[in-house]
Amino acid sequence: MERVTLSTLATTPPLSDSTAARYLGSTLVVTDATGRRIALTTTNVRRSGDLVWVTLVAPVTRGAAVRLTNSVMFERYDDQVNIVQAAIDGRRQTLLFTKRDGGTTKAL
Repeated sequence: MERVTLSTLATTPPLSDSTAARYLGSTLVVTDATGRRIALTTTNVRRSGDLVWVTLVAPVTRGAAVRLTNSVMFERYDDQVNIVQAAIDGRRQTLLFTKRDGGTTKAL
C-alpha cells in the first residue's frame, strides 16, 4: 500500500487549525479508479499570517489510478486559484485548480 501526500496553501478567514483542516478535507477529494472517495488524514498544519499550509495523506494501492478534485474557497472567491503539490509512488507533481475548472477531477 502506497500513500498519496497532498500539500496545499490556502488563504482562509480566521479559523482554528482543526477547522481549516476539516474544511480542506471536505473540499479536496481523492478518488480511486471507480470514483470511490479515499479518506484523507491531516498530518501537518502550518500558519503564516492568513495563509494555512495543510498536508493530508491518503492510502492508495501502488500503481492505482487516483484522481483529485479541489474546490477550496471556490464558494467564496471568483478568482480563487489553488495549487496542490502531490507525491505518489515517489513521483511529485504540482496541480493548478481555478474556479473556472468547475470542479474538474485531475489525475495524480
